[in-house]
Amino acid sequence: MMHGLIPALSLGTEPLARSRWVNMLGLRPGAVVLDIATGTGRNLPFLVRRVGRKGLIFAMDISKGVIAYAARLIRAKRWTNVEFQRANASCLPYKDGAFDGVLHVGGINTFEDRRRALAEMLRVAKPGARVVIVDEGLEPSRRKTLRGRLLLRMNALYASEPPVNELPEDVSDLSVEWGFIPSWAIPMWPFYVMSFRRPRSLLPQGTRLQSNWDQPPRGRTSRPLQARGACEVCIDFARKVAHEAETYIQKSAC
Repeated sequence: MMHGLIPALSLGTEPLARSRWVNMLGLRPGAVVLDIATGTGRNLPFLVRRVGRKGLIFAMDISKGVIAYAARLIRAKRWTNVEFQRANASCLPYKDGAFDGVLHVGGINTFEDRRRALAEMLRVAKPGARVVIVDEGLEPSRRKTLRGRLLLRMNALYASEPPVNELPEDVSDLSVEWGFIPSWAIPMWPFYVMSFRRPRSLLPQGTRLQSNWDQPPRGRTSRPLQARGACEVCIDFARKVAHEAETYIQKSAC
């Protein structure tokens, strides 16, 4: 229902905004992309269109309920190149440099550890890959206007700022922009877009590598899962996910 309701409330402009955010990643056909906090899968149609049939999309969320909803949508569409994982954005179960692009729409404002989540997004991106983050936020110059004060009273999260100061130092091509999605139900939905790239030759500052753990890849499902160079704080979680994936593959083969 929400996949039809939200575009209607936004006068048809919300899908255009999501399409633009996906296009900012600069993905090519065949790319492997991560959608962090995928929710009900609003970004997935645009990602599928961008990477094509030969591409691969990993959609993760911490909520089992929304993953189940998004999975039903994907099955109905008969898309075979979307895979789901339940995970925490602050401890991603993927190996270093696994993705050609990383997208996150909605959620970073309320993350408990934004600094770690941002470092994780950077870690799993390939060198040179772009990370695009979108969340609620009203442009500071608009906040003292009549409409701005009304919006801030409606939703305190509209006062959120892009977490630029919590980014790892070793990011490149950083940009921030503000926008809004019009609606006939409320004045507008304001947002910010923060994007950056992982440097081509540098690791994210503060990343501590450990190379004495290796899970050999077994099939397409486990291809981007944690293998080498895992951030130490994520190793236990990554081991658990890799074990569950391997167990599932073994059961499926029986």
